[in-house]
Amino acid sequence: MNEKINHFSLFTATLVLVSMLSSCQKSDRSSEMDIKTSREYLIAEVMFNDVFKQIHTVAIQDSLKGTTLVNDIPTCAKEVTVETTLGEFPKTLTLDFGKRNKLCDDGRKRRGKIIAVFNQQYPELFSSAKITTDDYYIDNFKLEGQKSIRVAGLNGESGLIYAVDDNDVIITKKTTHKIFWTSSKTITWLEGVSTFDSSDDVFSISKNNFSGTATQGNSFSGKVIEEMRLASSCNWIVSGTVQLTPNNLSPRTIDFGNSCSNEVEISYLGNSKTIAAH
Repeated sequence: MNEKINHFSLFTATLVLVSMLSSCQKSDRSSEMDIKTSREYLIAEVMFNDVFKQIHTVAIQDSLKGTTLVNDIPTCAKEVTVETTLGEFPKTLTLDFGKRNKLCDDGRKRRGKIIAVFNQQYPELFSSAKITTDDYYIDNFKLEGQKSIRVAGLNGESGLIYAVDDNDVIITKKTTHKIFWTSSKTITWLEGVSTFDSSDDVFSISKNNFSGTATQGNSFSGKVIEEMRLASSCNWIVSGTVQLTPNNLSPRTIDFGNSCSNEVEISYLGNSKTIAAH
């Protein structure tokens, strides 16, 4: 009798163990197939690239030569101001989009302020800016943290090389998103350097080391595999490839294609999916 009980107990324990292993395998497989972290990386990448473009667009217009309200600047902001002491640097450039969402020409809704403190005239060599936000939202995502940009060198006879860092960034959207983000980029201004029309500006990102934590608490890191391209006339990343690695999961390759589109292809473990960048 005892032998039968022992056999039954052993059989039951074996079934429980097999069930647990199967459950773990399904859970691991489910995690491996998840692309939520990739989606949140894309939100952070696109939105903080946009902060750079917003400040760049205004600063290249010689707006920093003024000391008060700046008019006739190609920006969606309701008000652009420059504050200084005795007309000297540092100067604080503020883009104020108002307290309510404003639909901009690029189709995005913005509200709040972007504030940049410049050490000298932009984009002179070695000019730099510390950029912060004040209750700033884009498409109802709140952006907090600091971006620094520095004109670090020359690319040939006319191009400029920037060092661009994002630090202590938090991106939130009510209760659905809370993304922590840091990045360190090398950006080269390739086209449009000789004009004051920012719409013809094209940039490359040759280095982009980034890391963060997604809403569900999973950390991630990544880097550029193929040079990324940005264009002031495009809301999205025009081209390039990055590798993103969520903690304890397989790397994902994110391909931005080769045109102005919000669609990207994510490849991992022999699978691929096309999703919207934001």
